[in-house]
Amino acid sequence: MTHEIPEIKNLLAKHKALNKELYTHHDLSGISYKILSNWVLSGVLEDRRDNTSGRRWNYFNAIDLVLIGVLQRLKAMRFTRNHLKACSKMLSDPISIPSAGSYSTLAYTTMLILSYNHPAYLVASFDEKEVLGFYLLDEKAYFAKLKKMEITSHCAILLNSIIKEKLPPLYRQPDFDIYVGLSSEEIAILDQIKKKNVISLNITLRDGKVKTLEGTQRVIDPVEIAQLMQTDGYDTITLKRKKGTVLAAHRTTRKNF
Repeated sequence: MTHEIPEIKNLLAKHKALNKELYTHHDLSGISYKILSNWVLSGVLEDRRDNTSGRRWNYFNAIDLVLIGVLQRLKAMRFTRNHLKACSKMLSDPISIPSAGSYSTLAYTTMLILSYNHPAYLVASFDEKEVLGFYLLDEKAYFAKLKKMEITSHCAILLNSIIKEKLPPLYRQPDFDIYVGLSSEEIAILDQIKKKNVISLNITLRDGKVKTLEGTQRVIDPVEIAQLMQTDGYDTITLKRKKGTVLAAHRTTRKNF
């Protein structure tokens, strides 16, 4: 993840709150006690059973709930137990923060999501023979790996959606970056729209229809245009600036994710 580190006090307070072991299997939905027990016994989940209790229940914290949500998604996609174990290990890898201690990758990313409200993706990369690896990526890192062909065949899980499901009081709709995945020509056009330096905008849609927006008549929404670009919903966009110069962008095929 590439975001600025949250203020140390906030980071420590969030980590303390998210690591309180407040939940048992009764608080989990969509998963049986048997599956949880199997995951604990096979090392997919950490064994933290309470030895002072006669029933020796596992108690879970909020980060555990997010991890269990990830594992449920992978299980539903027919990943094997060994794959689940590998993913769980990657998510438990430590991240050290100067003057603020060490956190698991999943805990740190969850705290960044709660601090900055940006999206994060768990990506499983594979070829025709096997799973190659798991990554936890922010929006920019995800698209950077796609552009560099570092990941090709893959599936992605939006971590924010698991927080919505498992920790609904903490969920907020993520703020997606309108520039992510766009070409330099498309970004230049969006910048001019945001600066309101537009006389006219001509859009040739994929069905051949032409849409003309006059900057003098209405406020052109850059988010609306970015969504059109990201969905490959156009063939050509031509922007005429107030100084008379013209910018153009042509549709490029982006990988779905």
